[in-house]
Amino acid sequence: MIAIIRERILNMIYLPGEALPVGILARQFGLTTRQVTHRACRHLIAEGLVHHDNKGPHGPGVYVTQPALQTVPHHVPPSQEPGPHRAQNPNRLAGGPR
Repeated sequence: MIAIIRERILNMIYLPGEALPVGILARQFGLTTRQVTHRACRHLIAEGLVHHDNKGPHGPGVYVTQPALQTVPHHVPPSQEPGPHRAQNPNRLAGGPR
């Protein structure tokens, strides 16, 4: 459940400033809203993806805080990391002849 909610936030299905649909998530996963809040939201709050706001724009609830690009560190696979062998032959970076 946590991974699914995280993925939805990172894929911008749940947008920054938007209330997390805790009731819908509870029905989807067969849980109570309290269980969703305690099980998933505490992890997502710790990650900085959501925050609890008692005076939010749509009332008390859990709100998405960060755009996906600012919350996940960019990972470059080792095969694509720049290195001396890549810098010596700029054609390789552009997919040119080797």
